[in-house]
Amino acid sequence: QDPTRLVATHEQIRAASIPLPYDLLRGKECIGGVDYADIRDFIGVGLLFKIEDKRYWVHHTFIVEASLKLKTYNPALMEQAKAKGGYTVVPGETMNPLYITEWFKRMAKTYRIKTIIADRFRSGPLREAFMNEGLPFEDVPVGPPTHNKLAPTIDDMFAGHKFFFEDEPMMRWFIANVKVV
Repeated sequence: QDPTRLVATHEQIRAASIPLPYDLLRGKECIGGVDYADIRDFIGVGLLFKIEDKRYWVHHTFIVEASLKLKTYNPALMEQAKAKGGYTVVPGETMNPLYITEWFKRMAKTYRIKTIIADRFRSGPLREAFMNEGLPFEDVPVGPPTHNKLAPTIDDMFAGHKFFFEDEPMMRWFIANVKVV
């Protein structure tokens, strides 16, 4: 790996990967997020909490069953993530948005979700499902302008040890696979 292209070092990822303070987060306001990279692959969802200068990310991954037949993923990673409850395999060839809306509806029973954000490029399949379920939904543009606005905050959160997520191998793998361009 080229260290100049990492979003976070291995040490920073390990430092961020802790048991989350769920009692502290219960009832708190948060923003939901959806990483809907492809409707036939992995879909990440989560809740971002800001408490003082720290941010906490409650995360879950949905994996479209057909994608597991198209590519071989690290078996040890998949087994560890499964043991931690880090993902749900959904049947079929593509992601049914109802799995995502159901996850957010369950989370809304414990946390105050202000809005749920997805990138504009992939938000089409989600918009109608979220509206039908009465969930707040916004899409945001993606690309260099957005990335340039977020980069300093992300750098500061990792370098300053201000960003935390559950000790879960899937999330560590996602972060380690982000390439800064």
